[in-house]
Amino acid sequence: MQKPIILKAAELPDWTTAELQTLFDVLELPEQPDEAKAFLKAHGATVRGIALRKTKIDAAFLDAVPNLEIISSYSAGLDNVDLPAVKARGVVIENSSHILAEDVENTAIGLALAV
Repeated sequence: MQKPIILKAAELPDWTTAELQTLFDVLELPEQPDEAKAFLKAHGATVRGIALRKTKIDAAFLDAVPNLEIISSYSAGLDNVDLPAVKARGVVIENSSHILAEDVENTAIGLALAV
């Protein structure tokens, strides 16, 4: 059985990339805009997921990946993602913002008590 194809559109830790490669066929998005556009034209229809950090995801990008099912952001925010366009296409979007929330909370309280 063929593994699902995902697009790595971010610089991720080596261990994260290695883990993704055990579960998926990972394509790497070129950094240069012209190269990325050509890459998406050639491979975009095969992509079912995107792992990203700061890559801009807008309607034009989404048009290039018509079979996209999920976007997973390895960052706290989603300012780089056109959320209405993603939701209009029924694409699931997740990010890691909640992972460190408790640690940030504890640090803030500790700093406030130290004053």
